[in-house]
Amino acid sequence: MPVRFICPACNQLLGVSSRKIGAEVSCPKCRTALIVPGEAPTAEAGPFERPEVEKAIDSLAGAGLEGGGAGPTSEAAGGSVGWEGFDPAIAPTAAPRVEPRASFREASRERVTVPRWAIYVQAGVLPAVAIVFFLAGYWIGSGSSGEGARGTSGPAVVDVVVDYRSPEGQTRPEGDAIVVLWPDAGPNPERMAGAALRTADPASPEMKSLVEALGRRGSAAGRTDAQGKIGGLRLPEAGTFRLLVISTRVQREADEEPRPEDLQGIGGLFRDPLELIGRQKYRLSVHEINGDTTLPIQIGDLRSK
Repeated sequence: MPVRFICPACNQLLGVSSRKIGAEVSCPKCRTALIVPGEAPTAEAGPFERPEVEKAIDSLAGAGLEGGGAGPTSEAAGGSVGWEGFDPAIAPTAAPRVEPRASFREASRERVTVPRWAIYVQAGVLPAVAIVFFLAGYWIGSGSSGEGARGTSGPAVVDVVVDYRSPEGQTRPEGDAIVVLWPDAGPNPERMAGAALRTADPASPEMKSLVEALGRRGSAAGRTDAQGKIGGLRLPEAGTFRLLVISTRVQREADEEPRPEDLQGIGGLFRDPLELIGRQKYRLSVHEINGDTTLPIQIGDLRSK
């Protein structure tokens, strides 16, 4: 049975015949003189795990270690046995070395680490960015919608068609009705006297002067023709406008008074809204002017009892 041991000088795993226990041999790798360790074999010793290796070692030992020749030679003086001619492939090879695993610190160097605060910042920034984009989209959409309602900022030409409902229930054109169209921008600091719109002759210089003054304030005014229409009311800019239509033939009932909010709205442009309206039927409305357009107005069924 062969003896296996490791050379203390080069860690080479060696195997020699058990007959050489106690004999001096030389390591075939580093040539270090060694004493074969172990005890003499006994009959109870088990067989070698690889019989072919045991057989080869025994053959070499019998051929060279004891008798010399082509195999390993003996040293008579010292009694040591040489290893010349010994094939290390016959003996078990050196025990494989297992490279130690990299430490946690060395392994962590290959990883990309992110501080905890950076994760928290990302968790807060991403929702904030989403909210900003949402609000921006909402604002852009609202601006587009509002711009569609107001139209362009260029001038606009408006036609107004007015009719009234007779006591018989028939709809008829309201000729000679007073029409005023002005921007809905709150009270005007320089309000005008509007009574002349109702009392003056439509072709008089007084009426013409009043219409021109309204035009300088971004407004327009006039009277309808026999067909209840007034065309060509020019506005310098599109937007939100108030439209006041006053009938010259349909009067309010005796107990029918103008609404306070109507008087307040008319009073934003005229100093004397009650004097302007008188006892006549009227209609005050708000319109979004997008450009050239026609506004149909029925005055006979408005403010009726």
